[in-house]
Amino acid sequence: MLTLKMMGGEDLADCSTSKSFTLVDLAPGSAIAFGRGPGGTPEISVTSRDGEVEQWAPAGNTYVMQDGKTISTFSYSN
Repeated sequence: MLTLKMMGGEDLADCSTSKSFTLVDLAPGSAIAFGRGPGGTPEISVTSRDGEVEQWAPAGNTYVMQDGKTISTFSYSN
């Protein structure tokens, strides 16, 4: 199973236990698209196998995890 870990916007290292984050488990067969919005802010779109789309604009870095291990990183920039 893939999980998105979207970090909060606090001025702390991502490994800090005080930093906020959101975990989103992805259904098998989901497609993930990473892009940039106005000003270079990150935009993430997940499309499920049945065509349902969810979107996020995280305030920090995003990690794609598989079985608790990071397999990809999408860096925040503006």
